[in-house]
Amino acid sequence: MYYVGKLFGEKLIRRGKIKFIKHGDILKADRWFRKWGYKLILANRFLPGTRSVISFFSGVHELDVGRTFVFSAISAFAWNAFIIYLGMVVGHNVELIDYYLNTYSYAIIALTIAVIAVILIRIFWRKKKEN
Repeated sequence: MYYVGKLFGEKLIRRGKIKFIKHGDILKADRWFRKWGYKLILANRFLPGTRSVISFFSGVHELDVGRTFVFSAISAFAWNAFIIYLGMVVGHNVELIDYYLNTYSYAIIALTIAVIAVILIRIFWRKKKEN
């Protein structure tokens, strides 16, 4: 993705022709990258939806491929360490978690349904406004 960004990125950004990504989102990501650069690469594993586009924008901005790789590796290591730690915490407290899930399962289900309903209503209203 780095080299795709390096070779074709500016052209794709100007045209706004990247499949499955809105032009506004492309411009937003480009602004973030101009502002944060290597720091964004370092944090990318913890930012939803950025993993695949980080390498692309690294190429677009022609950042050093070696530094990009090192920062990506550090980010991946930190993310994996966090996930392993989370797994250990959950594993050591599985009985307690099971108790709370069983005790509050109906409340959790109701809350989940309510959140999904709110999201769907917002999507519906946005689409209705656009039309």
